[in-house]
Amino acid sequence: MSGYLKLVTIRSTINQITCAFMNRLSKRQTSWGTLAVLGYILSPLSWWNDLWVNIPIAYAVANLAQAMHPRFFLPAFVAAYWITNLFGLILMHVGIRGAATEKIPAFNRTGTLWWLAISLGYTAIMVALVHWGLLRPLAAYLPARQ
Repeated sequence: MSGYLKLVTIRSTINQITCAFMNRLSKRQTSWGTLAVLGYILSPLSWWNDLWVNIPIAYAVANLAQAMHPRFFLPAFVAAYWITNLFGLILMHVGIRGAATEKIPAFNRTGTLWWLAISLGYTAIMVALVHWGLLRPLAAYLPARQ
């Protein structure tokens, strides 16, 4: 019976150590991983998140700006779209680097230029959509009041 108790005690100790290690590792990786997922949702790296997240956010901001002045729609749309894309890329970069390393990630010039290039490309597409009339202020879709 005492051999069995020793085995149970050793197994219990190993389980506690393993759980404590996994708990510590998981909390750090989960928090950084959450940042990476939020960044991916905001980033322009797949079409669906742009369609369901970035464009609606930029559209809402542009409509608020258009309420101040009709000519503010396009600049506000582009600025909000750009900010959400850049913020997403930065969050994703920081989250992945943070989950993979013990240190808080540092930024470098090459990564920043790459983020800017990707955001510029997607922004050009959004400007074209507004220019061709495929994306207009909300007021343009509603009937005019008389």
